[in-house]
Order: sequence, then structure tokens, then C-alpha cells
Amino acid sequence: HCEPKRPRLDKDPEQGSPSDRSAAFRKELFWSILDEIVCEVNIPVVHLSAPRLCAILRQQGPSRARPNALFFVTCDLNEAEIRALYNQGGEEKDESVALLALNLDDLRAARRLDNINGAPLTPQTRVLISLVLSQCVPFKPC
Repeated sequence: HCEPKRPRLDKDPEQGSPSDRSAAFRKELFWSILDEIVCEVNIPVVHLSAPRLCAILRQQGPSRARPNALFFVTCDLNEAEIRALYNQGGEEKDESVALLALNLDDLRAARRLDNINGAPLTPQTRVLISLVLSQCVPFKPC
């Protein structure tokens, strides 16, 4: 989600043509996804790919009616390097409770995606994993 304290807009978003405003919005939205990873997981942005919008979904239920955008981002670090950075803590480390590394083979073998190796997964995570497993989102393991 966008962090209002760190906007990256070059100019007033109300100024300019509709095309300029649309481009500024996209830039801000996609930057905010990377910024969230940097601040919560502590991975420097130079190690992250450009975010790819994979899906927009709305959960069922009265308290979950807001839409969710699902992005796919890859990282050129290995699991040990990511864990070391995560354990050092980022600026917003309090917004993350754990880092879970999932093996692609375990995901393929799972009968249900609500709980993998004892770890409960959010509905958004389950949808993204389903997209990866169905190859709607191409993924090349390290």
C-alpha cells in the first residue's frame, strides 16, 4: 500500500493532462509496492524486479469488501541473504510478524493452499500462488 509520508510524485497529481496524471498514478502505485518490501523486509530496491500486476480481487464478506491488487516481484538474493536482511529489521519491521520461505515443490504437492507446512496463508497469497502454479505468472526459481 502507498505510504503517504513518502510520496514519489514529481509534481502535483492534480496538474497536467489526464495521461500525465495516469502515468504519475501508475508510477506512484508501482513504486509503493517496492517501497513496502524495502521498509518491511529490508531488501534494498536494487535487488528487486519491477512489480508486475497479476490480479485485482475482492474478498467475500462484509469486512473484506475492499479490492486487493496482487503484484509479483522477484529478488536476486538467496534465502539466507534475505533472512539476514529481514532479521536486521527494516524501517517498518513491526508491520511484519514472520518471513516464510516456501519450496515450489511443496506448493505443487499441497492438496490445499490454506496452510502450507503449518503456516496459514492469506487469501491474497493463495490466489498469487495459484496463479504461479497455473503458470499464469511465469516464475523461474533461483
